Amino acid sequence: MKKLSASALFLAAGLVLALGSCKKDESTATPANTTPTPPSPTITRVGSTVMAGTLASIRMSYQYTVPQINMAVPVEIESAVATFFGSSASTLVDAGAVSVNKNALDKASNNAYVKAGNFSATTTGQTGTSLGFENGSSWNVAGSSSVPAFTYNHTSSMPDYNGTLPTSITKSTNLTVALNSVSNADSIYVMIAAGNKQLLKRTGREAAVTFTAAELGTLPTVTNNTALIEVIPFRYVVVTQGGKPYAFVKEYAAVGNVNIQ
Repeated sequence: MKKLSASALFLAAGLVLALGSCKKDESTATPANTTPTPPSPTITRVGSTVMAGTLASIRMSYQYTVPQINMAVPVEIESAVATFFGSSASTLVDAGAVSVNKNALDKASNNAYVKAGNFSATTTGQTGTSLGFENGSSWNVAGSSSVPAFTYNHTSSMPDYNGTLPTSITKSTNLTVALNSVSNADSIYVMIAAGNKQLLKRTGREAAVTFTAAELGTLPTVTNNTALIEVIPFRYVVVTQGGKPYAFVKEYAAVGNVNIQ
């Protein structure tokens, strides 16, 4: 497991993964018909080294159960996120045109770059165009006055998780999530989210993580299958480009709905 300093951040902007009803009482909320936002990791520091930016390749697998018909709809999403830091991690700077595998990322008003929405929903027969992460992540950054121009092919294998996520959680009983089916990862996050409450644990390559009954007891009761559980294995490498260190991340997120009793 690679070591991040205490001040290092591995943010998942979307770890709460709001489904449209996250600020409501989850016991009475209506399940949303949309999929959650893929996690967007940002590493700002590795040990004592401050990163100049993060370029992340993300694949998410989401099993959404339609409660009215009790049918699971599997959805797979690939997305790319790139952030380039200015004087601090809270200040993002322009890096010119950014692409991965010749897919141009869109730049937001805050200078964050993202490419998302490529998916396949096998149950409904809908398909989209993959970003091609199975063949590596070939990044191209045009550069700016703040960011050097560079190319880098992140060829490390994409992390994966082939386990089965629980569909219900009993707050009075410890919950152990097996992780022995994770592959190609340095570290793993496991998260449970319901309403505005979330439990998050990070581990290396342990065989399992356990949420105690005391921890689970802080979660709200959810009876309409709108709470979420995630297993998020990831790996990264730090590469110097133009004299600056950048973190190249690969992440997989397995996401499922759960009830919490």
